[in-house]
Amino acid sequence: MRISKYKMFNYLGLFAFITAILAGCTNDKPLPSGYELLPRENKGDVLVKTVRANKASTFWETPIAGSRNTLLLGSHDNVKSFIAMRFLTYTVLDTPSVNSAVVRLTQSYHTGDGDSISVSVYPIEPDYAWVESEVVWNDIKDHFNADSVIARFKVAPIDSGVIEFPLDLALVNQWVANDFNDGIIMMFDHADFMAEFYSSNASSNWGKLHVTYTKKGGTPDTTDLDVLSDASLLEFNAQIPEYQLDDQVDKLLVGNLTGYRSIINFDLSGIPKNATIHNVRLNFHIDRENSDTRSFGMRIKATPILNDSLANPENLEFANDSKAATDVALSTLQQFDFSSAEAMLAMNTIFQGWVSGQLTNYGLGLLPADPGLNTAKMSFYSGLADSSLAPTARITYSVPPTGRFDP
Repeated sequence: MRISKYKMFNYLGLFAFITAILAGCTNDKPLPSGYELLPRENKGDVLVKTVRANKASTFWETPIAGSRNTLLLGSHDNVKSFIAMRFLTYTVLDTPSVNSAVVRLTQSYHTGDGDSISVSVYPIEPDYAWVESEVVWNDIKDHFNADSVIARFKVAPIDSGVIEFPLDLALVNQWVANDFNDGIIMMFDHADFMAEFYSSNASSNWGKLHVTYTKKGGTPDTTDLDVLSDASLLEFNAQIPEYQLDDQVDKLLVGNLTGYRSIINFDLSGIPKNATIHNVRLNFHIDRENSDTRSFGMRIKATPILNDSLANPENLEFANDSKAATDVALSTLQQFDFSSAEAMLAMNTIFQGWVSGQLTNYGLGLLPADPGLNTAKMSFYSGLADSSLAPTARITYSVPPTGRFDP
């Protein structure tokens, strides 16, 4: 059957009409109130801003060196360290019939060289209840009998070894009879180096008091008494008084042994309060000549300051460790930054609090994370002499988009 030209034209027209309708149904059309009406220059861009520290200062505070896994004995960097030690004498021995009592210490490292250190041991006064996590030299220095030497020994400049020295038996028997003791203090007059020993907080090789004694039944026995508590006692012969703030320094100091700590401030007024902080990378240029760490480095803690007390640094309040950024610095490198995932996450939180106003920006404290652990120290350029060496914070942030009619 033949189709006329007129019908053929009608069929083609109908097909074209249906095709146009289907095509219109599958194409998206922008709404007149859509995203394209936002100003093109502010769609919530991600921005990067590098801010230099505009203030820097430093001071020192005597480290509380108990509760570390090391004990320090000797001298280094104008710091002397003595040792306080108390023994667990009332749980094993059933009688004050001690026949010998020998202290055993395991040496693990030394810093510096020189002649062996001559150490004298004195009893700490009865009823002076010092606490390992709080005691410092200034607290205990007037609470031992300097006229009663109960032992002497020497420490050699070596990295490993065992030191043994006997204690006065009358004193040890008195400890056992009283079911308690305030312990001993180990001191010296002169030292050319600093020795490290394992403390009671170490995983092994901590100090022991090895005793031989006679039981109530008359039979001899031996036992090792553990150290109940011990602490390094640091005395810093510094050029400036403790807690005296120096805000005209070219070097920012942080020291495990000296207790140096530093403060830096950043002006964040150029970042909008509604910004979301995505990444903060804090960077320092290292003064290698005045820095010294071992191969495992030194842990440094950056923590926000919580009060306005720079006029009296002794009263400065720092955020607790859960709100601090901690990372490891190495004296062999040129620069140090807080780049670990945990440190950057903490740093982001700190800067977000400052920018949003939830946290008042009193500055950032750079503290030794392990004060009294060893002789490690770091020195960073403050930027006072050369602004290009000032600490910097590279901040990546975003701002929310704004509409045409937003204020």
